Amino acid sequence: MAAGEATSWLCENGCAAVRYRTLRDILRRPVDDPELAAAFRAVKAYRPALNLALAQDPDGTWSGRLHTGDSHADPRSMTEVQFPRLIEYGWGRESEAVQRTAAFLRRLLSREGAADADYHDLASYMKGTRRRRYMVSFARCIAAGLLAHAGYGDDPAVVTVGRELLEAAYRFVSGPTAMAPVRGDPPRVVEAAYDPVLGYPVIPDLYLLQLFAYCPSLNAGEGRHHLDAVVDYVLGPVYDNLEERIGYVSLEGRPFVKGWKVHLPSPDELAGMGRWNYGLIVLEMFARIAPLARRPRLAAYLEWLRQWLRPEGLYDVPAGALAVKSSGPFAERVQLAPDWRTWETRVSDVTFRVLLIETIVTRFSGKPYPR
Repeated sequence: MAAGEATSWLCENGCAAVRYRTLRDILRRPVDDPELAAAFRAVKAYRPALNLALAQDPDGTWSGRLHTGDSHADPRSMTEVQFPRLIEYGWGRESEAVQRTAAFLRRLLSREGAADADYHDLASYMKGTRRRRYMVSFARCIAAGLLAHAGYGDDPAVVTVGRELLEAAYRFVSGPTAMAPVRGDPPRVVEAAYDPVLGYPVIPDLYLLQLFAYCPSLNAGEGRHHLDAVVDYVLGPVYDNLEERIGYVSLEGRPFVKGWKVHLPSPDELAGMGRWNYGLIVLEMFARIAPLARRPRLAAYLEWLRQWLRPEGLYDVPAGALAVKSSGPFAERVQLAPDWRTWETRVSDVTFRVLLIETIVTRFSGKPYPR
């Protein structure tokens, strides 16, 4: 069945967020299209999105948290989890809730750093000159990535941070330290891995991947070459052998973890772990950065998904391959319906995501996606 018939099914059976984003992001309806306008009104009244907006604090954060290393904290209370979910539901720059969070995140973009109060949960890690420099760079990376994902990827301040971090990531992956960025047991990030400009080990991770994926101006000129080098490193054997938490950071005081490695097990391993929610989001980000067809390892993920393509054009990925109740800054983004207790809600959310990835692949290559 043609992809067009699958999008018709999504518009009839998907939740409000799926209907709106199918029209906006896959079918690319013009802004004055009546059907798109009606879907937009529905998504602004969509209960899961409204609940998220109502839970937002006046300062634009959720529970006063940007990011937290506290394993006992509720991950759903973090701004880095809640804000992207609001964006995935279809809320954008016209929304006051998005504007409030954007204003908070903008304060973190300065290389000199913001006021301590703006760092919220990260402030407790900023005791000492080097630790502060590290955390300023870390917060800039998170904030710029969240802003880019929210539609601010063309904003000059976001682009500036994106270029600085891409150049730093390229310096790392093209230098000798990239072959052994951690040592010891437990593994610690080696001193030479700290970028001389930023004071931060710009080892590629999910935060950098998010920023690079949603900041399209990076994908031109010299930036294209730098992105290719970063992607090749992440797909290479040295990066594969890093632990999922990458390594400990040893600055003043107690060491802490630099984590959020881009975890790329095989498609079957992802399914066995029930982590294809995460896999779909990571695949979407890679699709925005690099031609998937040119990298067999990434193309294999799309090939795995194709086996679940039904004659009517829907992707019926087994429920066991997905986390029905997902958690974490990235995995939750796939689930746009309030729950996946019915076949229709799960399949519509997954089908929308795969069709979105296929659409991105087609735009990148300039060729129709083969189905």
